[in-house]
Amino acid sequence: MARKKKTPRNPITEIGHQRVAWLEEQLLEVLLDIEGARACESWTAVAAFRGRQLNINKELDAQRRRLATLDEVQADAAELSPEEWTARVHEDAAAATEGDLEVYVSEWLSRRKFLLEVDSAGQMRLVRRQAG
Repeated sequence: MARKKKTPRNPITEIGHQRVAWLEEQLLEVLLDIEGARACESWTAVAAFRGRQLNINKELDAQRRRLATLDEVQADAAELSPEEWTARVHEDAAAATEGDLEVYVSEWLSRRKFLLEVDSAGQMRLVRRQAG
C-alpha cells in the first residue's frame, strides 16, 4: 500500500501556527491574572484583564480561521498538476485588483533595487535605487 506523500508546511502557515500557540499562552496568562485579581478583589484589574482576554480571543479566532483557509489551499495545491497550477496562477492574476498589482510590483522592484518614478508630465521611468 502506497503512503500518501505529506505536503510540507508553507513557512507562512508555520508562522501562523506558532502565532496561535503564542496567543494560547497569552490567554492562559491572562486567565491566571484574572484569578489573581479576583483573589485580591481588584475589580478594576479584573475588568482590564477581561478586556485583554476578549481581544486575545478575537485574534485567536481570526488566526485560526486564516490558518484553516491556508491549510485548505495548501492541501488543494498539493493535488494539482503543473498545468492546473499554472491555470490557477493565471486566474489569480486576472482577479488581482490595481492595489494588489501595485503592492506586487513595488515589492518586486524593491527586491531588485529599483524604483518607479513619475515625473511632472506623468511619465514613469525605472531607476536603480541608490545604495544606503
